[in-house]
Amino acid sequence: MHTPIPAAQLLRSPLDRCLTPAGAASTLEAVVLLAGIVRQAPIDRASRRSRLDLPLRADRTIGRTWLERIAGLRRTLGRPSLRLIVSTNSTAGVPAGAESWEHASVQVDREIRGSGGALRDVTESMDPSSHILIAPGNALCRESLESVLAGMAECPADVVVQTTPAGAPTGFFRIRCGVLAGVASRGFIDLKEQLLPHLATRFDVRVVSTPLAAPLPVRSLDGYIRALRWAAHDGVVEGRDEAEEWEFTFSLAEQGAAVDPTARLHDSVVLAGGTVGPKALAVRCLVGPGGRVKAGDSCFDQLVGEGVEE
Repeated sequence: MHTPIPAAQLLRSPLDRCLTPAGAASTLEAVVLLAGIVRQAPIDRASRRSRLDLPLRADRTIGRTWLERIAGLRRTLGRPSLRLIVSTNSTAGVPAGAESWEHASVQVDREIRGSGGALRDVTESMDPSSHILIAPGNALCRESLESVLAGMAECPADVVVQTTPAGAPTGFFRIRCGVLAGVASRGFIDLKEQLLPHLATRFDVRVVSTPLAAPLPVRSLDGYIRALRWAAHDGVVEGRDEAEEWEFTFSLAEQGAAVDPTARLHDSVVLAGGTVGPKALAVRCLVGPGGRVKAGDSCFDQLVGEGVEE
């Protein structure tokens, strides 16, 4: 259990005057993927890996999709060495192979700091007048980061919060690093629930509504299956935005999974170390390492793996 820091203690001292950015692109210091979690969900126990390592296609994970989006942003801005910072913690784990990601670093919390505390730690040595683009790492990004940044670029604020036209936060933020300088260096601080309301009393915090498709969060089996269904056809199924619930859109078995040729996977994924026996049926399921769907059995909307409660 993590006790939030009272709002009055979030900022230790007055900060310098607000600095108006010359432009969102020219002052962009880094893209920060928030990939930490406070506690493991059933999908984490079933998969036994970072959510960034969950596959979306045979050749693409959630993390790899983010890398593609960031590569596109670098090309558009003409900044091939624009930094990527993956902010995570021991609960979420570090994505496999992240040490080889180009112009990227992984920052693992010393303690569970929450998203607000993690951002303070990430920006500690950055120029106060520079900005970071914050992205929800544990989600499928459906838009280019160029489009996301462009939607915030004309708003000269210290903190810009992106929302859908309906007012729902998308998980994207643009923040001037200087506003985080006085955030407490210890303790749990949530960005949306604690830090943003307090910053709004001291700095220019604005909300920008855009028509862009919001990222699809991957916090549960239902969210993961939705992301997989979208990724299977890049969100378009015969001219429609989404397939019907009953329609088959994908089946995915990682190398190292044991799936009998007579088994049927309907919108299901089998990770390395998972087993699906002869004539078994898995519908909207994730079979993780050590998980087994026995011969002739059927499972629907289930996480199957070691350590997953039935």
